[in-house]
Amino acid sequence: MSVEQDKEVLLDALYEYQLSTGMRPSIIRAQMLHLPEWDRNRLIDAAKALEGAGDILNPAGPLSHVDLSSTARLRASARTKAAKSGGTTYNIGSATNSPFQHIEAGGHGVQNIQYQTTVNDLRTVIDLYRQHVDSLNLDTTQRQRADKAVATIEAQIVDEDPDQGIVRAAGKSLKTIVEGAIGGALGNAVANPGI
Repeated sequence: MSVEQDKEVLLDALYEYQLSTGMRPSIIRAQMLHLPEWDRNRLIDAAKALEGAGDILNPAGPLSHVDLSSTARLRASARTKAAKSGGTTYNIGSATNSPFQHIEAGGHGVQNIQYQTTVNDLRTVIDLYRQHVDSLNLDTTQRQRADKAVATIEAQIVDEDPDQGIVRAAGKSLKTIVEGAIGGALGNAVANPGI
């Protein structure tokens, strides 16, 4: 590693030491805890680079306690947060009123999304069902339940003030029946590939 890279690694170790102890960081202790593989020359070179860049202030000795500058703390804090998140960073600008929300690790978030289904969407679903119902191979009971769900949706479409709860319940019922039929057909196809 270059001295520039070592400088940043030492800064991160000092920052972690300060966070974990709540005390002014010690270069020697940070090295012992976080960088035990470093020899004395490497540590001194990295510490001198930090001091030369103005990242450490008020050293109480060549390898003793130091204060971290505010810019150094911000850099180390940003790297620490990025490392702890363990995820990919996306810069998307403003997320106001966006369906995309970022929650920090250990955080809690609630998001409500409402999609409006139009009458045309419902008619399309009904038309698709009618076109493909025979290929679903539904048994008599399932076919009757699916037909009732479609009839319920149709009745609500015609009504001037359709009840969204009824449409939603009928739609969920139809969805469950169709997904079950497709899943069963897919399972049979996988289990019996030659048929």
